Amino acid sequence: MSTEREIIDPLTLASLFEEKFSIDWLMELSELKASQVLAKLEDETRNGLIVPKGQGKYAFRAIKEKQKLLENLAAAEREKYHRKIVVFLQNENAAATEMAYHLVNMGNDIEGCRWLLQAAQEHQKKYQYKLASKYFLKIIEDLLKNESAEADILFLKAAISISNNSTALISPERIVHILEQALTRAKSRKDKYSMALIEMHLAKNEWMRGPSRMSMVHYKRGISLAEQIDDEELLGSIALFKFWFYFWSGKYEEAVREFRKTLPDIDQYPTGQFPIVTTISYGNCLIQSGQYNQGLGLLNALYDHCLKMGDMQNAAMAKLGLGIGLATVHKTEEALPYLQDALEVAERIGNNWVKTAVINTWLTLTTRWAKPGNRKNT
Repeated sequence: MSTEREIIDPLTLASLFEEKFSIDWLMELSELKASQVLAKLEDETRNGLIVPKGQGKYAFRAIKEKQKLLENLAAAEREKYHRKIVVFLQNENAAATEMAYHLVNMGNDIEGCRWLLQAAQEHQKKYQYKLASKYFLKIIEDLLKNESAEADILFLKAAISISNNSTALISPERIVHILEQALTRAKSRKDKYSMALIEMHLAKNEWMRGPSRMSMVHYKRGISLAEQIDDEELLGSIALFKFWFYFWSGKYEEAVREFRKTLPDIDQYPTGQFPIVTTISYGNCLIQSGQYNQGLGLLNALYDHCLKMGDMQNAAMAKLGLGIGLATVHKTEEALPYLQDALEVAERIGNNWVKTAVINTWLTLTTRWAKPGNRKNT
């Protein structure tokens, strides 16, 4: 009697892989003989559907064809096979980033979420914030109903990482919802360190939704908790948030002093989206407080640094900062190309926050200075 597994075409199973797939994996998944799988792969290579990628490995020539085949599998079947593939990869000591494509397409326990966290952190280091955010969000989804101590720790790490690195990719409303869930977990653990940090992240994201009383309430709670703990690393993180509240309140000289107190060695470029964006905002504070050359020079250097590192999210932010900075010192003609560049990069990488900021800045410039007849419409 035939089983469902025996009638699934090897190429349909191959569509479950992100890029390359091997003969051995397809044999395991399909339970067909090597000769049967190889014959199928050779036929489809001649047909141009797949291409060889080294010894015993292949890949689809076009994503569209791969997607068509994937649609032949029901959701439950896909998840079942993704689980099997994860086991294959673990047996081969594959990297977390290689397993993550399959983990994100299935429900995960604590172990699976650990692998996803590791993969997300690796992508963060490579400035691949969009992919990292996808994995952090999957961790949050999979741990929602898991109230174990290990789940709490992973949930808190993922929630704070989302706020640190995904502000330009995920709406503040959604981030606030995640942080509120994280705060509940931190309170249940009596984890004051995490409570203080989450309160400050809530303050930041509430402000990004629009300045409100709740933003200041969270800010004061975070400060109070941090002072009770008196942890040097935590106080350093809190100081970054203090800088932001000075910045948002228009207290630019106080923001400059707070930043210099927290990060005195500005010659060392920061890492991570939140510290880099903070440094970009520091450049704008320098300009706003009258230190034009230093501020513009810092923003230019940060843009070049982000570009060199392949960090396009923050490169777009630096371009935006330069545009706003030049506009602040009434160099409107020089500001517009930077704003145009920031908009183009933001559209290419899906950074809605930068797009909105550019459009709002452009409207302000149009109202104050622009002459429509000789301005390029961004």
